[in-house]
Amino acid sequence: MHLGVRDHLTLPVSVKELTVAVEAARRRLQTHPLAQLKLSDLYTFLPAKPGVGTSTIAVSTSCALAEDMNARTLLLDCDLAAGAIQFLLKLGQSASVVDAVNHAGNLEEDLWHQMIGHWGKLEVLHAGRLDTPLDVDLEGLHKVLAAARAQYEVICADLASSMDPFSIALMKESRRIFLVTTPEVVPVYLAASRVRRLKELGLEDRVGLLLNRKFSSKLTDEQVSEMVGIPVLYRFSNDYKAVQSSILNAAPVVQESDLGQSILNLAHTLAPHLEVPQPHPHRKFLEFFRIPHVNDTLMMRD
Repeated sequence: MHLGVRDHLTLPVSVKELTVAVEAARRRLQTHPLAQLKLSDLYTFLPAKPGVGTSTIAVSTSCALAEDMNARTLLLDCDLAAGAIQFLLKLGQSASVVDAVNHAGNLEEDLWHQMIGHWGKLEVLHAGRLDTPLDVDLEGLHKVLAAARAQYEVICADLASSMDPFSIALMKESRRIFLVTTPEVVPVYLAASRVRRLKELGLEDRVGLLLNRKFSSKLTDEQVSEMVGIPVLYRFSNDYKAVQSSILNAAPVVQESDLGQSILNLAHTLAPHLEVPQPHPHRKFLEFFRIPHVNDTLMMRD
């Protein structure tokens, strides 16, 4: 019944029994039509090189989607050799992406909820033991994505910079690929290399450039765009204090900072159909009562 089963036929099935069951299903669909299923969007975050702040952006964006926009959000740490999200969010011993892939053939709802880690409303599958499997089961990965897309509104995946088969498979499934770099020569050079590879894969139309740690640099936004080969989509300020505070507190970057506001703006673009819940204004005690006006009292006497 939980899965929607309303009729049970046993072998051998007679034509009469089958006809009755089909007719009953038809009548139910007429009176209670199924809502159209909208599969979640997958957004991948690809670092030009390790250390450019991709995990910070991916974590804080995912938290903003879940906490501020009430979107059912899943964060995947897919940097299987160096993923830091389990540490950043202090997830403890919850299951990993690799665990989910290994159990892909049996991902029923109960098992899924046992495996998922939580940070507030955000649900997470971390990278696990940081020991990349020799043979990654890409078929299992696609099964995990299929199971997740039926349950969440948004999925964010923090990738490795190595352009490995696991990351490429995820990028091919993603709605948008966010390539993250800092305005320095080496990361920008490597970002250009990533863009060339993505063009070879036919994914160039999905790539958006995120310029992180924007500070006083000899490279302007225009120069970064020209060197990488695509325009800067979003830029994020260099806020060392806010990032260190988020790490120490196992929390996203605070939104009171410029960096936090920029990340929140990015989150809004990932789920534009969702409205940010507005807090109910606090009312003073006397505001719950209507105080009659003088004219009201006179009218009552008349």
